[in-house]
Amino acid sequence: MTAVRALQASATVTLCTTHRVLRQLLHDPMSLIMTLAVPALLVVLVRFILPTQDAFQRSAPALLGLFPLVLVFTLAAISTLRERSAGVLERLMLIAPRKVDLYFGYSLAYAVIALPSTALTIWISVDWLGLRVRGPLWPLGLAALASALFGLGLGLLAGAFAGSEMQAMQYVPVLIFPQALLCGLFAPRRSMSRPLQAVSDFMPLSYAVDSLTTSARALRPDDTYVRNVAILVGSALVTVVLGALAQRRTL
Repeated sequence: MTAVRALQASATVTLCTTHRVLRQLLHDPMSLIMTLAVPALLVVLVRFILPTQDAFQRSAPALLGLFPLVLVFTLAAISTLRERSAGVLERLMLIAPRKVDLYFGYSLAYAVIALPSTALTIWISVDWLGLRVRGPLWPLGLAALASALFGLGLGLLAGAFAGSEMQAMQYVPVLIFPQALLCGLFAPRRSMSRPLQAVSDFMPLSYAVDSLTTSARALRPDDTYVRNVAILVGSALVTVVLGALAQRRTL
């Protein structure tokens, strides 16, 4: 019974946090517009920048994971930092059984926002911009959402360490740019030197690009796709837990 009550208490804290964060986001239309529309607009821009449809076909699947990741990272990092700076997060930690329950609540709220953003970006890419997907769309959507969840975890982790919004944004070139350069978006990973390939193997964004690219080309998901998505989800959970552990109770 004690374990059941502890689980119920954790679920209550998580769901209440999710409801509160969603309500705050709904009253912040600029953040909603950026998260929902900017990834889709960036994909449209890329289509008009690239010279041919074939070039867009090669690049677009990877971008479906990268753009939502960056936007969700920014939203999560800055929102968490603001609540921490205002003392809201620390006051909540005084009544929450575990810090990680609060962070799972934040994660669930931002995941709810990331879902329509990912769906809108894929819909525009396929129906308007002509991205060809051989199999069903759900593997592509699942991989893109898993990539956004990893960005969410990174954002919560960055928000736990940053002392200002400027510092939170400075984590973008530290945590995201190296992954974007080595994930296979700009050059195939197999063409890189062995040391760079080894570094790339430890970067979750590499598995996001692999899963997105293969899901656009394959008729059905295979074991490698399942492994890549599992690595992304696991990396997201690890970063969320690390962010909760890094947040100190000071009140």
